[in-house]
Amino acid sequence: MQNEKAVWGDGEIEPVTGPESEFGEWGNFGDDDIMQQQFSIQAEEAKKVPFEPLCSLAAEYQSGSPILLEKIKVLDEKYAAIRRTRGDGNCFFRSFMFSYLEHILECQDQAEIDRIKANVEKSRKALQTLGYAELTFEDFFSFCKSSVEPMGEESDHVHITALSDALGIPIRVVYLDRSSCDTGGVSVNHHDFMPVAGDLPNASGSSEKNNPFITLLYRPGHYDILYPK
Repeated sequence: MQNEKAVWGDGEIEPVTGPESEFGEWGNFGDDDIMQQQFSIQAEEAKKVPFEPLCSLAAEYQSGSPILLEKIKVLDEKYAAIRRTRGDGNCFFRSFMFSYLEHILECQDQAEIDRIKANVEKSRKALQTLGYAELTFEDFFSFCKSSVEPMGEESDHVHITALSDALGIPIRVVYLDRSSCDTGGVSVNHHDFMPVAGDLPNASGSSEKNNPFITLLYRPGHYDILYPK
């Protein structure tokens, strides 16, 4: 195999450094190192993007739709704050992961950590056990690469349902839009994405324990995190 080389404009040849020499040290990183790095990044981002009261959201719509201002007042009765996420097309996954990791850090629930790790690791084995051919895996991952992973691709009902079911985590999505209420009053719609009961964290038949602990605010094209009072 020929060595890769770069040719400069004056005819001189410069050897190109291979990826092994530049990134070889990554081979020494384990799962714990990667998780620690992620926690560090999340902690740093938390300092840059603090909680904001709901009134800051209302300020964005002062010259906009009156119904949105009324709905924000309704939200203010139930939610204490909002945390904004970067609007780069991955805001749903970023909001979900940040909120979930916050929950883990606050609860220090080792059983939940073990449960989620097991759920992530068993997905491929589950498909094989169910008799799916390897070809179907390729189709599935092709869908993920084209519709889930790319930057700028908005997450919809299908993605949220799949994530909730796969990880066994209930998710509440609150919708802030211009839709009016048929009864004449102002209300804010929400939808709870609930996985199979047996996969719920601490599932014991208690409706209180099965309530979503992750709440996301959806405005057309964007997700942020809401914090209940």
